[in-house]
Amino acid sequence: MSNLVLSLQPGPNGVREAVSRLREVLDGGRSVTLLPDRVTTPPAGHMTAQGCVVLSTSGSTGEARGVELDLDAMLASAHLAEAQLGGPGLWLTAIPVSGAGGLNTAVRSLLNGHEPVVWEGVAGAAHFDGRAIVPSLRTLRSRADAAGLRAYASLVPTQVARLLAFANVDDLDSIEALRELAHLDAVLIGADALGDQLRIALRAYGIHFITTYGATETCGGCLYDNRPFTDTKVEIEGEEPGRLVITGPTVASRYLDDDPDLLHRQWRSNDIGRWRLGHLELVGRLDDVVKVGGVALALPLIANALRTLAGTVDIAVLARDDSEWGHVPIAFVANCELSDSTLRQYAASATGRTSIPLDIVRVSELPLLANGKLDRQQLLAMVK
Repeated sequence: MSNLVLSLQPGPNGVREAVSRLREVLDGGRSVTLLPDRVTTPPAGHMTAQGCVVLSTSGSTGEARGVELDLDAMLASAHLAEAQLGGPGLWLTAIPVSGAGGLNTAVRSLLNGHEPVVWEGVAGAAHFDGRAIVPSLRTLRSRADAAGLRAYASLVPTQVARLLAFANVDDLDSIEALRELAHLDAVLIGADALGDQLRIALRAYGIHFITTYGATETCGGCLYDNRPFTDTKVEIEGEEPGRLVITGPTVASRYLDDDPDLLHRQWRSNDIGRWRLGHLELVGRLDDVVKVGGVALALPLIANALRTLAGTVDIAVLARDDSEWGHVPIAFVANCELSDSTLRQYAASATGRTSIPLDIVRVSELPLLANGKLDRQQLLAMVK
C-alpha cells in the first residue's frame, strides 16, 4: 500500500480529513503523511513501515525532517497519557494535527470511540480569543459527559497567555473561556516554556493544567510536569546540564533519512537539562548555550528572567555571532514598556554578571510556527 500525503487546510475540514485517514491507520491500513497548509512536498527520505503517521519536525531551528510514528508508539503514548491523566477522555483539537500535540488529540479521541471536538479556528483559520474558543469548550464538556468520558484540551502557552492578558483588562469572553477551562479534567500545555506568572494566574482560575515536554520524535509529550511517563527513561549525556537522551515505548521508530539520533526507541535530543529533586529541569537547546566573552551563557535563562520581570511571555532571546564577544544575545521584545537599560541590567543580574552585551529588538509580536513554537529563523532574519 502507498503512503498518502495530505496538506491540511486550516479549520475543521482539514482536521476531519486527517481524522478519516487516521481511522485507517489505527485499523492497520495505509500510512499517511500530514503536512501543514500550503506545504505540498513531503519530507525527504523513505518509509519502512505501513500503518504509521509521518510528521515533520517543527523546523524552528532549521530544515524540517520527517519522523515515522508507528502504531505501537502512538498507542503507547495514548495509554500512558491516560494513565497519568486519570482515565480515557474526549479531546479538544485547538492546535494543528500536522504536529504531534494536535495529532494526539485526534488519535486519543478515536481510540475512545469518538471524533475530537474541533475548534473552528484551528491551524490559523481564525484568531484565538475567548469569544472564539468558548463554544468549543462547552461542546467538549457536553459531549464528554454524554459519552461518560473525561474532558481534555491541549494548548500552547501563547493561547493561554492571550486569554489571561485579555481577562486582566476585564474582557468577559476571555474570563468565561478561563472558567470553562477550569471545568475540564486537565489542560495540557506544551510546545514552549510556561512562565511563573502564567502558572500563578492559571491556578487562580482553578485550571488543572499540566505542562508537557516532548517532541515529534517522542510522539508528543512524554514527561508531564517534568516527570517521565512509566517505562520512559531520560538520561543526561555527560555532565549536568547535558544533552537529553530519551528511551521508551513512545519514541518514534526512525527518521525518514535514517539519522542514527533516532533508532531503536531511543532519541538523542538537541535539548539540555538537569535533574532537580526528581524533576527534569530544561535548560535549553544545544544551540541555546553560547560563549559570550569566553563564558557559557544559557539563553533561556536570560529569556525567563526577562519574562518574569516584564510579566509577559512575549520575549525571546537568541544570539548572533560577534567578532569581539564571540556571541551577543539578542532579546526580541513585544508588549513590554520597560526600558532597554532596565532589561539589560536585569539580564546581567540573572546570569550572575555585572554586565553582558545584549541587543534589544522591539517587535509587534513574536512570530510562531503552525504548531505554536517560536519561529527562530524569522526572528534571526530580522537582524541579518
